[in-house]
Formats: sequence, structure tokens, C-alpha cells
Amino acid sequence: MQVRKVLSRCNKLAVLLAITAAVLLAAPSPAAAADDDFKGWFAGLDFALTQPNGLDQNVGDFTGVEGSGFRQETLRFDNDSDSTFAIDVGYSWGKIGALKVSWWEFDNDDRFSFAANNTYGILNATVAPVYYSEYYGYGFYNTVYANNYYDIAADATSNVQATTIDVDYVRSIPVGDVFTLKWLAGLRLAEYEETQTLVASGDEYFYADYLVYLDQTSKIETDAFGVRIGVTGVMEVTDHFALEGGIAVSFMQADNDATATAIDSDFGIPTLTRENVDSTRGEIRDFHLRAVWTYARADYYIGYTSSVWSDLVNDPVGRTAFGRDERDDISFDSLNAGIRFRFGGS
Repeated sequence: MQVRKVLSRCNKLAVLLAITAAVLLAAPSPAAAADDDFKGWFAGLDFALTQPNGLDQNVGDFTGVEGSGFRQETLRFDNDSDSTFAIDVGYSWGKIGALKVSWWEFDNDDRFSFAANNTYGILNATVAPVYYSEYYGYGFYNTVYANNYYDIAADATSNVQATTIDVDYVRSIPVGDVFTLKWLAGLRLAEYEETQTLVASGDEYFYADYLVYLDQTSKIETDAFGVRIGVTGVMEVTDHFALEGGIAVSFMQADNDATATAIDSDFGIPTLTRENVDSTRGEIRDFHLRAVWTYARADYYIGYTSSVWSDLVNDPVGRTAFGRDERDDISFDSLNAGIRFRFGGS
């Protein structure tokens, strides 16, 4: 299923690139290239295949005995890539600069299943860092066992969402005949939401005969606001083709909320929930490199972008004793294609 999903998205990107190439090949004789004298409205659409990296979504650790050897396995999501869209719209005053508003969103679901059959072993769940009591410590809400009576079965899901909204002022400064610098300053709103679930069943102890269920959920929500500065270099190769690369850094102030919930059917113990709220500072660093073709009032491009989120995606509830690592950075890395069109004005 995941293979077909990835191939479908790759096919969509290939179709978009083919359409872009067809437009370029079918374009009439070249019109005047876009320059700083343009005054009017512009809008852009970006389509990308985006891979989230660094999420490190461990949901449990399994240790068991199979035959004459040990089986050790970390239950972790193999985060899939997903299609994303971005749009921007703005107005240019020519040589004195332009003002634009941009929107980007990422939304992806992942899922996997795990089973330990005909073996002795223990699954330590790490989705929800909660425990039964100070007397018992960790374990009653975090473990199930495989033995002669019951096998271990587990199913996990993940949803990751990220959104940015930017308001930027951009101004171009020519540096020589074929090179231009574009300076950027603005404001950014960013939201991040991550939800993980784990449902597992197994025995209560190694040598018991008592079926128990674990149901764990964790959720992280981050709302951030900050200033954004950046610079992009544009090198004109021909009248209609240019290479472009740039970096922008957003300095963010964020509210970071997290909730972890665990249910254990053992002895009918009620649900346990831990919550925490944290205020933090972080950064979002955006990099891009693209090839741009300009014809008449349109720019067509293909390229690569990377957005690195630092200190905005931590879990303030904390981690369990079973090895769920703290993380500082994640990134959204994309192969993208797009078009920007200028209309009206002069």
C-alpha cells in the first residue's frame, strides 16, 4: 500500500514537470524578461513531494527469545513522504520592493503493525510516559508479554501536521549585469501538531494467563510567532533561464503543549493522563535551490527546498524510562515545481 502511495505521488510530480516542459517548448517567441520595473499583482503555486526527516517516532521496544537466540527490535515509524502545496500572492511597486503573503501546509499519516508469535518476550510501550503509581513505578501502563498463552499484537498510527503563514517585504538589488540579490524581511506564524497512538495486547506477566490491553496516545501542539529575514541570489544564465538559491531564518517564540494518555485493562485501572505546557524559543531555517525559466509574465521553476524546525517540536511531557530519545530538530525536505504569474500593472 505504501509503495503504491509513493508511486502515485511521484507520478503526479512527473506529470506536473511534463506539463511545465511542454509549456516551455510550446512557448512563442520570447517576450521581455521580468525585471524590477514591474508594478502590479503577482501570484504563485508550488507543488512538492515532501519527506519529513528526524521525527524519530519510537513507539516501543521489544526484547524476546526465539529458538536459541534473542530478538530485539525497536518499534519506529518509517515516515512516508507526502504531497504538499504552497501558494503566495502579493503586489510589487517595482524598484522599491514588493509585499507578499505565503501559505504552506504539510499533513501526513503513517501506520504500522507488529506481532510476536510463538516466543517469549516483552514489549515496552513508549508513546505515553505515564505510570501506575509511585509505588509500582513504570510498567503497569507500559508493558505486555508474549508467552505460551498469548502472543503480542500491536498497531500504531501517526499524524504530523505543519503550517506556516508569512508576510514578507522583498526588495531586489542588482549586483553586476547578471546577478541580483533579493533581501527579505517579514513575520511568520507557524503551527505544528503531532499525534501518535499505540494499541497493544498480550499477557500480564511472562508466566501468567491473563490477557491485557494497552491503549496509549500522545499529542504535541505548538503555536509559534516570530520575525523572518533572508537573502536570495539570482544568476541569469540566459535571457530566459536563471539559477536561484537562498536562505531565510525565522526567530520564533512558541507555546508548546503536550498531552499523554494511557489505558491499561489490568485490574480495571482508570485512564491516566499527563499534561504540560511550555514556552520556548526556536528557529525555522528555510533553504532553496531552483532552476527558473521566464517567459512573458510567467516564471516556471523546479528545485529543492529544506525547512529545518529547531526546538519547536519537543515533547514537554517528557520521555519514559524505555529509551524514547529527546529530539531537537526535524526537517521537511522537498522536490518541488511551480509557477509564478504577474498580471495587471505595467
